[in-house]
Amino acid sequence: MFILYASSAALAFAFGTFFTKGVTLRISIFKAIGPLFLLNGLFAIPFLGTGPSWKLITGPVPYLHLIAALSSGVVAYILFSMVAKSTASVSSVAPAMAPAVVLLLSPLFLSTSISLVQVALVLALMAITLYPLRNSISGINSSKTILLMLIAALGNGAVTIIAKLLANEGVGMPETFIARQVIAGLAFVILFPPIGFIS
Repeated sequence: MFILYASSAALAFAFGTFFTKGVTLRISIFKAIGPLFLLNGLFAIPFLGTGPSWKLITGPVPYLHLIAALSSGVVAYILFSMVAKSTASVSSVAPAMAPAVVLLLSPLFLSTSISLVQVALVLALMAITLYPLRNSISGINSSKTILLMLIAALGNGAVTIIAKLLANEGVGMPETFIARQVIAGLAFVILFPPIGFIS
């Protein structure tokens, strides 16, 4: 069952990245991010009844929601920029490194433990993955390309860790997902109003 879920998630991500590339070719990309976030939240509404009662204003929950939304927004901005200037396959590398980032950050935020050997191996794997792609984004030098990919990977990893922290606070997955999407979506709609959405 785990393999089925993992395969389905990989396919969904691949199709999502492919269609994102199509979006960047047809409309103003940054004006599209806000509505896409809001649509994601809308599509999740049928799952509202599957989780516990919401805790939007309980303890650290609102701050975690805001940080998760900020991380998602930064990742979306970077990925859409990358997709517009490169291929869908290149832009998918940064999110794929999120598990490595989670592993590295878990000792700081989730009280887990990893060995120095694991840290060294993960960092080596990330370097080996990123180096061949350093010149893969048109108009951006190699250092900036690697930096953008690292920031996107960090943002994705942060979203995962915050989801775990929210779960520790008793927050259900519907609230975690919908709150993040709506907050990020509204922020992008304000920053990049979807006026003249279709180019």
